[in-house]
Amino acid sequence: MSFVKEARADTFYVPDQYLTIQDAINSSSNGDIIKVNTTAELYRENIVVNKEIRLVVDPVIDAMGGIEITVEASNVSVENFTILNASKGIYAHNTSFILQNVTINNCTIYNCTYYPGYGIEFNKVNESLINNTQVNNTNYSIRLSYSSYNTITNNNVVSNYDDGIWLCFSTNNTISNCNVYSNNDDGIWIEKSSDNTITYSNIYNNTDDGIVAYEASNTQVHYCNIYGNADYGIYNYNEEKVYQVDATYNWWGHASGPYHPTLNPFGKGDNVSKNVLFKPWLEAPYEISLTVSVVKPRNALYIFDREIISLRIPVIIGGITIEATASSTIGIEKVEFYIDNVLKFTDTSEPYSWKWDERAIGMHEIKVIAYNSIAQTAEDRINVFIINF
Repeated sequence: MSFVKEARADTFYVPDQYLTIQDAINSSSNGDIIKVNTTAELYRENIVVNKEIRLVVDPVIDAMGGIEITVEASNVSVENFTILNASKGIYAHNTSFILQNVTINNCTIYNCTYYPGYGIEFNKVNESLINNTQVNNTNYSIRLSYSSYNTITNNNVVSNYDDGIWLCFSTNNTISNCNVYSNNDDGIWIEKSSDNTITYSNIYNNTDDGIVAYEASNTQVHYCNIYGNADYGIYNYNEEKVYQVDATYNWWGHASGPYHPTLNPFGKGDNVSKNVLFKPWLEAPYEISLTVSVVKPRNALYIFDREIISLRIPVIIGGITIEATASSTIGIEKVEFYIDNVLKFTDTSEPYSWKWDERAIGMHEIKVIAYNSIAQTAEDRINVFIINF
């Protein structure tokens, strides 16, 4: 008889156990977690992540003109970092293989003006995520090259010195729910790429164009607010049918739609160039709604899951089925059920419910969190008194 020891993730603390983040990474193994103390002083390092780890918590790192974080392994998560003064804030690339499942979440990157000045660069990275990240005052905010099936969502790309988001030789990527504005060149540049989609984003007040397509086939732009861009809302360099940009169902800054000299000469919104399909358009700005509510229990007495009489607070004897309603203009992905901030159940289809039948006595908090299809969240909470043995 043989026994296989189950792998366990270790946690490494900086600076309590290791003075530098790189020292902690060097001592870690795949699956481990590096936690950095937020109360420590500014970290001045250039970091290489060559293992499948999570790098988390809130330090501020001064790259001193170098590449701040270099990711060379798949299955890496970089979370909650503030990065400044880099040539590249986060650079994900390996010369030997294509990286996968790299997550950049809840980071702030700014003042990356040393050449080439990228906030985030994915080079040969697939099926990865850039989420809830602020990038400003860089040369280029986010750059993807030779990268596919990535999601760029819930980001603010603001006041960069050149383009905001740049895709080149990249396919099947999704940009959603991003604010891309006040960049000193174009908001989004797509070059020699195919099958990329931009949805539910605000693209405005960029010094040149909102979106540029150059030899980009099957580019889809829908349910975006595109306005106030100095030259064009969308500019397409190419006339061939294969490079037509499908930009239907967008708001262009005016109910009359975008201006095109022949196809919509009375439009008062942003300009559109040749080979952009813009009809029909939205006559008002697009807004995403998301709501969730706990509908059971209500302020009543429940005995073994049956409502007996109205009360001033929910009182529960025995188990109870918690029910919630959730809706969004772009669809619900899932609803999570929590008791006292501990996740108990995730429901992915209506009706959203969970049977709470654990031992509990006294006051407890029920919380539900709904996620829509672009990972936005809404929550509802209710305090209850329960007796269940």
